[in-house]
Amino acid sequence: MSNKKEEEIPVAEVIVDGDLSLRRLQYYIALGREEERLDYKSSYDLEGRKSGKDKIEVARDVAAMYNTYGGYVVLGVEEADDGDRKYNPVGIKPEHLHGLDIDKIKSQIETFLSKRIEIKLQIHNVPKYDNKPFAFLYIPPSDREPAIFTKDGQYKGKRVNNECVFKDGDWFVRKGGSSIKASQEDWNRFASNIRRRDKEEWTEEILGVKALTERLDALIDLLAGSMTDGKKTTKRTEKQKQVVRGLAPLEQRESTFFLGEKTFYDQVLSALHDNDQFVLMWVFNNAPKTFWTDVKSVFGASSDEITKTKDNRLIPILDNLTVLGVALAQYKEKELFTELCEALYQIYRRAYDEEFPRSLETEQHFSQQWIWQEIIRRVYALGALLVRRKMYDWIPILVRQKVDWDDYWKSRFWARHTLTMLVREGRTKEEGFIQMAAAYVKNSLILNDLFLSNEDNYLNALCQFDFVQCVHAVLENKCRGDGYPSFGRFYNYRTEPIVAKIIEDRDVRAVLIPKTDDDTLAQVIMELDELAGKEFFTYAGWDTGMWHDKNIKSFLNQHKPILPNAKG
Repeated sequence: MSNKKEEEIPVAEVIVDGDLSLRRLQYYIALGREEERLDYKSSYDLEGRKSGKDKIEVARDVAAMYNTYGGYVVLGVEEADDGDRKYNPVGIKPEHLHGLDIDKIKSQIETFLSKRIEIKLQIHNVPKYDNKPFAFLYIPPSDREPAIFTKDGQYKGKRVNNECVFKDGDWFVRKGGSSIKASQEDWNRFASNIRRRDKEEWTEEILGVKALTERLDALIDLLAGSMTDGKKTTKRTEKQKQVVRGLAPLEQRESTFFLGEKTFYDQVLSALHDNDQFVLMWVFNNAPKTFWTDVKSVFGASSDEITKTKDNRLIPILDNLTVLGVALAQYKEKELFTELCEALYQIYRRAYDEEFPRSLETEQHFSQQWIWQEIIRRVYALGALLVRRKMYDWIPILVRQKVDWDDYWKSRFWARHTLTMLVREGRTKEEGFIQMAAAYVKNSLILNDLFLSNEDNYLNALCQFDFVQCVHAVLENKCRGDGYPSFGRFYNYRTEPIVAKIIEDRDVRAVLIPKTDDDTLAQVIMELDELAGKEFFTYAGWDTGMWHDKNIKSFLNQHKPILPNAKG
């Protein structure tokens, strides 16, 4: 049995959208920790005697961010000397400030690299820190191949003549708050991301969205020839182009639902940045309608048409609703997130009312169960993200969607309902939801990036979300059978952090499972512990009673588990 503990990896709080505003800069300074998408530098000496070191280290970090997720470098924040890896906002030294020029920085970085990186620079005097100047570098993520160093990066060190940071042929990525040399795993991730982007482009090509955008861009260029001060202008800013063709805010058109995941995500971030809630409400209201129009369109269609509709229309709608949920979590728009859950619930609910032709079920496995499964695996993916970001008060929104249209199921939630329906369809419940959701996260460009392309990160979060939904299910009807512990297929250490959190942190317990006393909580934990070991005994994953966390052991020993009127 593994004694491995969950690694404490900082939650990604940095949104890579090119925002170089003072407000964003202040937020990232206050964050006080480096991440894959954020790096601090005390300054950037372009012209002084230390410029060699600064130039090479910034080139390394810019290339590493470009090769990973993109990100920001904040200049004017130094690492403290107390050993706790904390950071102090000191501002940029006056003698370095006048030399900060974007063209010079680009030129210095590009002398080492195989390609041009379109970095951006903004300097702000920050009132919160005595109006000291800070600089903000934005690095976009790679859209295709990585940036590879084409020459050695060396500078004169204190102890040796030359210190080599990187060599010709190296390429770097971000891991945590560090820039490190890429491994074979990073090559594989890059190739996988390229395949996903290609798939999105093919989907947009198939649906005509790409062609439509190209025609609109041509129209924009034509319109750009309008008269201004008596002269023709041929230039128009990218922001103006976005407004004309409807990419800055999301447009109220059906093709929006079928954009590639990354394209849709960028548009949603733009809408959120502009506080355009009206168009987001349009998405919530029309996604279920569009989904079911497409479902009905394949009744009586050929097998090829059914497959094409599932792959190119139904799945993209669900994927983009999920991506929208991710963006809402990042921007902490809780009310809009509730509306998103309602949109997913509407799709889920209507599947019960529709009578699918038998030919669809037998030939294409296209049924109520398929729709329910696809929704719940995305619910789990969103739930895992909320766990990772410690947005505990949002989790019940996802969990507590009741199947209120059926007398038997009306007091139960949609995750348990879906699992039962899948079992009745002939699928083994031992698979549970975690593996299905994990496969979805792995193949999602946005979600996989947010989990740092680390399988352990999303498996841990999925197990913990599953535990929470099981607790809700058991407490709702005082029946342990209502909570099926899919987390039992995995080792205890993946789930333990959320168990300990609920036990120790009363505030977290209050928002996750309100009005739950210690005795009741202990009873539910022990019942799920026992059930997990029983259901997944053959997988040698969960080990009943083998809690590694001392606080969990102590809590269960102190509270006699008695749940009134327990059944099941």
